[in-house]
Amino acid sequence: GFLSFTILLRGGATFWEWMLIWVVYHSINSIGQRFYGFGWEAQLLETVFLAALASPAGILDCWWPFGAFPTSAAPPLVAVWAFRWMVFRIMLGAGLIKLRGASCWLDLTAMCHHLETQPIPNPLTRFFHLQPRWLLLSLTASNHVIELWMVWLVLLPFSWAQAAFGATHVLFQVSLILTGNLSFLNWLTIVPGIYCFDDAMLVGLLPEFLAHPLAQRVLAANVPASAAVVWIGYFRSAVVFAFLAWLSVPVYYNLLGTRGGARQRMNSSFSRALAVPSDCRQLCRWVSSWCGCQGRTSRAEASQNDESDQAAKRRKLTTEDQDEAYLQLELQSLRLLNTYGAFGSVTKERVEIIFEGFDSESKAWLPYVFKAAVDDPHKRPTWFSPYHYRLDWCRWIASCRGRYANGLQEQWIISLVGKLLEGDEGVRKLLARPPLRGDPFEGRAPPEVVRARLFAYKFKTPPLRAEDPYWLREHVGDYLPQLTWGMIAPSLFQWGFIPSLFDDADDDYDSGTSYSPSQ
Repeated sequence: GFLSFTILLRGGATFWEWMLIWVVYHSINSIGQRFYGFGWEAQLLETVFLAALASPAGILDCWWPFGAFPTSAAPPLVAVWAFRWMVFRIMLGAGLIKLRGASCWLDLTAMCHHLETQPIPNPLTRFFHLQPRWLLLSLTASNHVIELWMVWLVLLPFSWAQAAFGATHVLFQVSLILTGNLSFLNWLTIVPGIYCFDDAMLVGLLPEFLAHPLAQRVLAANVPASAAVVWIGYFRSAVVFAFLAWLSVPVYYNLLGTRGGARQRMNSSFSRALAVPSDCRQLCRWVSSWCGCQGRTSRAEASQNDESDQAAKRRKLTTEDQDEAYLQLELQSLRLLNTYGAFGSVTKERVEIIFEGFDSESKAWLPYVFKAAVDDPHKRPTWFSPYHYRLDWCRWIASCRGRYANGLQEQWIISLVGKLLEGDEGVRKLLARPPLRGDPFEGRAPPEVVRARLFAYKFKTPPLRAEDPYWLREHVGDYLPQLTWGMIAPSLFQWGFIPSLFDDADDDYDSGTSYSPSQ
């Protein structure tokens, strides 16, 4: 965050600064597991990677990390088209996954349900949901036009065509921001769309006091360079183009090739492996362990691994075996180039999970309230995009099976229940804060029993008084039975969430009523 703020104040970044940001966020993303498993995490990594390619320092213009910052340098043309290729994949992938997904996208009724059932609504969501049916049908149709037809304009070698799509794309993303809290997804998706405009058009949209200094920098960037610099730029662009084209092959097949159709994957990366010479094997093993790349061993290495398990056949690799050894470095986990898509399926009923703890004093079940997720019928939606409430999103994803959702198979759900039973302060900070009471047991002993129930929600139609609920809800089932610490501790120990089944306060733990994941 500090590095990003420094770059903002500076007005730009070099290739090395962008790559440092990429490395730091990739490391966080790698250990975030489910809570960093959203599609826009890979999109953010790819955006930063392309920003490094498009940075003023480029790749070969600034070999030394602390070299001079060329503020007037123009980005390579291959990087500009890489961003356009990215926005094409995002939009076309989203359009195709809808056609190949839920039938409501084909009969144009998707927007009649999506606004009410989307992950986390904002204050304007209900207003748009209550619009006439014909308008909602038109919105669904316009979605198809933008994502499936207008997106092809970005590939045409005409500035007017690219600008027409760029303007439509930005307005489309702004409309999505106004109708829902989709984290930083739409804000991030605007970024590659900016590369659909040329410098003259962008500068022309600004007031004169801003346009004049920017125009001077644009003119400075167009100063003719020496022949050597030009040829180095051509070579750099050719290498980058070949690398991105190689990464794009499985993405193309996923969207338009024989691998597409009903098997189209969204928000995914694909296997791309590099064969590394034996001399670099140790270095690549270090890179693999550091960045999460998967390594594939050759015949010689596999032989060596097998023999280590059989003491009778131990021997050292011969010189010939060592010369033949190689390592394939798998780049899939780096998420350098991905396929995208969203809301291929749309639920027609909003079902939410409500966690409750039993209060032994009042003999009543008290609900836990989340910061942004729908739970308390009187809680009004708020604006928080582009901020990302990850726990709230994960709870919504867990409820996507509707009335058939069952939390007994979800390890993170059982772990969350354990934290609620412990009264964990870290989890309490993730719940709603005053004036809402996120943890009803804050300031006193945590509950001994926690359960989770399923409720179906609908918008209450206006007019509304201040005391009226914002949502109408109905209990439709149970997500978790009544669970105590003794029932879930064996599973938490088995999954590695707790170090031991016993603690200092309870040495005669009874696991006779323990919960089993197979239930």
